[in-house]
Amino acid sequence: MLVVDLGFSGAKWLRDNRRGIIKTCYRKTKSGDGIPFEGERYLMGSRALLETGSHYLRTVEELIRMYPLFVAVCADKADIKEDDALIVGLPFDFWKTEQEKMKRGQENAVEALKRSLSEITTSKKYQFSEVLVFPQGLGGIKTYLSQNAAKGNILAIDIGFNTVIYTLYSTEESEIIAGKTFYKKGIHDLAVNKLLPDLQKHIEGKTLTPLEIDHIMQSGYIQVGFERTDVTPEITDAMESYVNDLFELIIGDLKAHGGVITFETVLLFGGGARYVKEKINSEKVDIVILEDPEYANAVGFEIRAREVFHEV
Repeated sequence: MLVVDLGFSGAKWLRDNRRGIIKTCYRKTKSGDGIPFEGERYLMGSRALLETGSHYLRTVEELIRMYPLFVAVCADKADIKEDDALIVGLPFDFWKTEQEKMKRGQENAVEALKRSLSEITTSKKYQFSEVLVFPQGLGGIKTYLSQNAAKGNILAIDIGFNTVIYTLYSTEESEIIAGKTFYKKGIHDLAVNKLLPDLQKHIEGKTLTPLEIDHIMQSGYIQVGFERTDVTPEITDAMESYVNDLFELIIGDLKAHGGVITFETVLLFGGGARYVKEKINSEKVDIVILEDPEYANAVGFEIRAREVFHEV
C-alpha cells in the first residue's frame, strides 16, 4: 500500500515502514533531463526549487492535474515494482462537494482523479489495483484515535502551506459534523503577510518565493554569501500574530454554523503545526500537537485504508 498526501508545500508518502517528503515544486525543462509527463519534461522537488522559472502548486485544480506526476515520483522513491493499492487525499470541503456530485451520479473530481491515478506512465509505468481518496483532516483524527480514547467532539486543525483545514469530529457518531478549508491562510499567509515585511531589512529588497520563506522559517536564519543572520525573533513575533488571527477565524466560522458547538480536544497537525507548538495554551480544552505532524494525515489515511480493506 502506497499513501501519498499531496499538499501545496510537499507530497508526503508512506509505504510499510518507509516515508519521505517531496517538495511540490516543479519546472519544465527542454533537456533530456527530468521526468516525462503530458508531453513535457519536468524537474521535481528540491532540484526544481534551486532553479529559476520554477513553479509550486497554487490551486486545487492544479493539484489534481499534477497529482499523477507527484505520485509517480513518490512511487519511485518507495520502490514500487508491482500492482499495489494507492491512498491519496484532497482538501476536506472540496472532497465533500465532489462526493455529493458522485452520489447524484454527476461527473466529479474524485472519480476523475481515481482514473488518472490508476495507471501512470512517466519514465516508468505504475499501475494501482485500487485507489482510495480521503478528505485531508480526517487522517490526523484517525491517527489520534488509534492511540487515544476520546469522548465528545474533536476540533482538528490541519495547518498546511497554502490551506488551513478544520474539521469538527463527533466521537459518538464517528463522523465529521462540520469543517471548512481556508485557502491562502496556511503558512503561505504567515510567510508573505506576517513574516516577509519583517525580513526586508535583512534581504535588501530581494524577492523571496513563499517556499524560500518557508525554508527560512525552518532554519531560523537568512544566509547572504558567507553571512548568516538569526531571524528567530521575527519568526516568533509573526507567529504570535498569525495564531491569534487563525483561531479567531476558525471560532468565528464555527459560530456561524449556529446551534451549540462544543469540543473537548483540539488536534493540531500538518507542516504548520511545528511552528505553533509554543503559542497555544488553554486550561479549558486539551490541546494536542500530533507527533510528526507533517505525516499525521498520511498515517491516518493508512489506518483508514486498512479498515476499508478489512486488514485490522
